[in-house]
Amino acid sequence: MFFADDSYIYCAATSNSAFQVLSVLDVYKMASGQKFNEADERTQYLGLANVIGRNKSSALGYLTDRMQHRVESWDKRQLSKGGKKIMLKTVVQELPIYAMSIFLLPNRICKDIERIMSRYWWKFSGRKEKVIHWMCRANMCKKKTKGGLGFKDMHDFNLSLLGRKGYMGYSSKYLGE
Repeated sequence: MFFADDSYIYCAATSNSAFQVLSVLDVYKMASGQKFNEADERTQYLGLANVIGRNKSSALGYLTDRMQHRVESWDKRQLSKGGKKIMLKTVVQELPIYAMSIFLLPNRICKDIERIMSRYWWKFSGRKEKVIHWMCRANMCKKKTKGGLGFKDMHDFNLSLLGRKGYMGYSSKYLGE
C-alpha cells in the first residue's frame, strides 16, 4: 500500500513469504542506496496501529469511542433534522473511512456505529430518556427516492471500500460465489 512517501508491504504470514519480501527489499536497498524502516507493534500510521492481532474489536474499538464523544458534543446544539443529517453524513459516516478501506471491521463495531447514529437521529436534544426509533435501520439506509433517509449501511460500505482495493480474502458468501 502506498501513501505519500511511505509504502506498506503485506504478505502471507509464513516464513517463506517473509524471506522473499526481505530479499526483495535487500536488492532494492543495494540498488537504490535507500534504507527502510521497520515498524514495531506500538507504531501508528494515520491513527491506526501497524500491527493488529486477531482481536480487531479491541484494536479498532476506538472508532466507536471517538464517534460517541463527537455525537455527545453535539447534544448541546439545537439542530434541525436537516442539520443532524448533515452532521451524521459528513462527520460520523466519514470518520472510519480510512480504517474501513484497510480492514474488514467486525460486525459489532459496524452495528455500534449505526446504533450511535440512530440514537442521535431520533433523540430530542437535551433529553436523557429512552429514544424511540420510528424507522428501522434498514429503511434508514434506503435511498431517499425509495422512502429512506440515505444513510450508509456501515458493513456494506466497508465491503465496498475493500472491494475497490481488490480484497479477495473475505468469505465467499459475500462475494457471490
